[in-house]
Amino acid sequence: MTNAADWCYPSGVAAVLETYVLPARTIAEFDGSAAELLSRVHQNPIYAHVHVPDDPLAVASGMEAALVEFVQRFARECPAPEIADVFLAEYDFRDLGNLLKSRHCGITRRAAMFSQIPAGDAESFVDDRPLLAGAAATVDRAAAATHGRLLPELVDIILDGAFIAALPALVRPLQSPLIDTWAARRQQLLAVEGAFRAKLQNAAESDIEKYLLAAVPDAVPIFRNRQSEIVNAQAVLELSAQHDAELARTLEPARAVAYGPERVFRYLWNLFCENRNLRARLAGLAAKIERELAIASMRGIDG
Repeated sequence: MTNAADWCYPSGVAAVLETYVLPARTIAEFDGSAAELLSRVHQNPIYAHVHVPDDPLAVASGMEAALVEFVQRFARECPAPEIADVFLAEYDFRDLGNLLKSRHCGITRRAAMFSQIPAGDAESFVDDRPLLAGAAATVDRAAAATHGRLLPELVDIILDGAFIAALPALVRPLQSPLIDTWAARRQQLLAVEGAFRAKLQNAAESDIEKYLLAAVPDAVPIFRNRQSEIVNAQAVLELSAQHDAELARTLEPARAVAYGPERVFRYLWNLFCENRNLRARLAGLAAKIERELAIASMRGIDG
């Protein structure tokens, strides 16, 4: 069990580095080349060593790699290194989906960057981790029920639901009521987003209820009440941006914490939101999307 004083050093690091995080709207409204954006981001020590060709997608990949490397290293300096799992577990769940699609859908497993699941002996790795093993077992049961006709889209729905259900366990080592509140709210919001994405992909209502909404009952009325609004992929993106802004507000009290897991957690959340926005803007540059259209997809912008 840790106490607030144990977090003194990582909190100090977070207090310094959080000043380099760019607001979502600043990134969305950027009007320049990938090289110019990277030059600006180089002010952040996390990205100072990223040097890639003036190719938006290469820049985005390099920045994501730098982020993951930093978080893995930084977490080892924290009294509860499990803090990294809250942010990096999504890579493992995504890769697990690839593994299970190869097992049940006949799809060759794609290499997944930043996942801890090894290319070889992946089964043993998954079996040793209860959260991943539970998700795999759910997919195996669904495959058995469909007699070998499991759709890849259903695997994605099940893995999304498994990650959502895992959130309270992922934050538990941090022993923070504020972070617990954030995790519960994120569960609810992710379940709503996942349900709308699944609906747009014509997933069966029963699968949406069973795998995405059953574990988060509070999400059900939100999903049902907003069905007339969320009618396309752009609406889901805008909903996600609103949700991220709400989650940022939930963590706002952590700003007043001198040292503790809350201060560090808030910084990491903002850092991941910034990185995702940077990569989204770079993707827009690669596809020559007008920056006005990019603003709607920036995560963390509310209204």
